Amino acid sequence: MSLQIGKAIYQILSGDTSVKNYVGSKIFPICANEGVLAPFVVYERYNIDPEYTKDGPLQDVCVVLVNIIAKEYAECVDIAQAVRKALEGKLGVYNGVMILQNQLAGAKEDYGIDGYITQLEFSITSK
Repeated sequence: MSLQIGKAIYQILSGDTSVKNYVGSKIFPICANEGVLAPFVVYERYNIDPEYTKDGPLQDVCVVLVNIIAKEYAECVDIAQAVRKALEGKLGVYNGVMILQNQLAGAKEDYGIDGYITQLEFSITSK
């Protein structure tokens, strides 16, 4: 099910009022649609580390990267905080994906053609 973790991320972020207040419906898997103006959010499954027992697959630990892009630095940080609050520690079943553990594993900042970028890295254990 962890190959579908992006569907869970989308459900969580698109259902969060604070995130929606900043970016509306501009939440995209892998890359933003052409011509979309900042601010927006892009997420991607970066890695899956499956855990096995002698009986077979147990669960997967996924690394999910969430990029927040905004024209102004302060806005980028505010949106990143809203995204963190929406995702960090979120457990349960979302779009058929069971999230067992979910924590922020890192963050970094950058600047690109669309503006300021904050990248949040989440470690998510799921079934």
